Amino acid sequence: MRHLSLITSLGLFALVASGIPALATCGPNTLTIRKRSRDDRFGSTDDGQRDPNGFRHVGDDGILRYFNGNGEVLNYKRLDKEQLSNLASTYPEPEHRDHLHDVWKDVNSSTVSSEQIWNPSKELLPVVLKQPELLQETGVSKKPKAPDVLKRSDGGENVNCLVISCYTDGECAVWDCWYCLHHDEFISGICMQ
Repeated sequence: MRHLSLITSLGLFALVASGIPALATCGPNTLTIRKRSRDDRFGSTDDGQRDPNGFRHVGDDGILRYFNGNGEVLNYKRLDKEQLSNLASTYPEPEHRDHLHDVWKDVNSSTVSSEQIWNPSKELLPVVLKQPELLQETGVSKKPKAPDVLKRSDGGENVNCLVISCYTDGECAVWDCWYCLHHDEFISGICMQ
């Protein structure tokens, strides 16, 4: 029985060490390992797909919303003060960092109603939804020149995603960045890595 426990532990460790995210549940005589699906990640649609025209936005209410390309809220996450402070600290420009810290300093996302989460008021919407022409100007057909690109020894590119402005997730995917995150009332978002 000890060997089974050791083998099970080593198997789970091997999955995690190999970079395969997994969810494990144990019972008295069972171990179930389920490979984490795309559905487990924030920002995926119900069918596990990501909308290349979608984006994320952290509103003044401390709610991180995932919008599809049509401006519909598909998913959300309540952020606490520490998460909001950490997020504000990642912003590249000091004046924007200070602004975000000021906006979010007294926010309590736990008090935000379900109605407000799924149907945010106009003042909580990102600029790209208030000015739809911004989204119409974007395109991901050609990889633009990235700022602050560092060459690796093998000639490849290391891109600092945080310095790339974006409107949609698709623009960030071109650079192998995770997604486009909009903050407050800033006109464009930044790619996150």
